[in-house]
Amino acid sequence: MKEWGCGLLVAVFVLLACVANPWVIVWLLAALAVLVGAAFLSNLWDARPSAVAKRFYTQMQAEKYDEERKQQQLREQKRIDRLMEMPTAGSPHLIGYRILRQIRMVRVDDCDTDNEADLRLREEAEKAGARGIINMKIRPYPGGKFSAQGDAVVLE
Repeated sequence: MKEWGCGLLVAVFVLLACVANPWVIVWLLAALAVLVGAAFLSNLWDARPSAVAKRFYTQMQAEKYDEERKQQQLREQKRIDRLMEMPTAGSPHLIGYRILRQIRMVRVDDCDTDNEADLRLREEAEKAGARGIINMKIRPYPGGKFSAQGDAVVLE
């Protein structure tokens, strides 16, 4: 602000000194208009990068959040795929596998769907160190809830 204010003061003094020649006044007014316009655009430009930077930063944060959310969903899907590969059977035999030992009975209750009961039972078996489940049963309860149980086993 001070820079163009000083330039304006100098321009007024030159204008007063050159009153006799109208072309000098026209040129001085044109130069003054250019100075004022440049100062205005400079102030406008100085304010602009902060808004652009703020918008860019916000956009980067949103993209980072989206990327983290996608990575989380991908990890969750891989975990579910891995659990769903665990062999299960409703009988005491798993065709194509040899049961080395039974670890323990696993049970989950209060599941909203039969798929949730299946997945949670597989998670419990995995926590117990099992690689399969035999004697698996999923039962509905009155009220729309499900329970699941089975024997967690180590397979060969």
